[in-house]
Amino acid sequence: MTKNTTIALTVINAALFAFIMIYERGTLSTTETSERSGQVLSAFVRDQVERVELAAGEEPPIVFVRERNEDEEDGVLDLGTWRIAEPMATEADDDAVDSLLGALEWLTPTRTLNDITAEDRAQFGLDAPRYTVRFTVREQQVEVVFGGEAPAGGGLYAAVAGEDRAYVVSDDILEELGHDLAHFRSKELFAGFHATGSRRLELRGGGEPVVLQREAEGRWQLGGPEVGWARMGMVDGLLR
Repeated sequence: MTKNTTIALTVINAALFAFIMIYERGTLSTTETSERSGQVLSAFVRDQVERVELAAGEEPPIVFVRERNEDEEDGVLDLGTWRIAEPMATEADDDAVDSLLGALEWLTPTRTLNDITAEDRAQFGLDAPRYTVRFTVREQQVEVVFGGEAPAGGGLYAAVAGEDRAYVVSDDILEELGHDLAHFRSKELFAGFHATGSRRLELRGGGEPVVLQREAEGRWQLGGPEVGWARMGMVDGLLR
């Protein structure tokens, strides 16, 4: 084998390795999907979900997008935080979104109906679903719809796009799907506010505004209508 041939094979192997790494980074492994056996959503890996759309009937969806830090330390995946992208851009309540993800992750069928027809889908209410959820995991988008109530034994009909089967699931999932935008919004009045970063406060109401300014050494000072040092305990309590 010549030197040029060896170099060429090395380059080809490196290119194939890079392709495989990039491809697998965007797909779910066999192990990840096999661990989901028995669940409605076999492709659902909560930590890998990057985007979720929740729509009630024909209403515009609520869209959640995960924001992660750019750097990962010691190979530990940064779970990031959730933001609402639509119908308005705002901070999301991470606990509320996580509760929705948990309900989807453990969505277990009580019955599975195989080889359903178009007539079956219409009868089950899956053609005009009550709720539609789309999520993106490892660049793969999955859609699950929730239709009408199952007459025998209770529950709710559900189906995953691209499958020729329907599921009957517990109607407990409606508790998570039925929330509105206000439920998923951050409950913080001033999202991202940190008291330690405050440099100036202005309190208005009834008379002249009271102005408080933080000095370089960290002490608070009254800047109007009177001048002097402020009581630190009161200012800290106000910031909290």
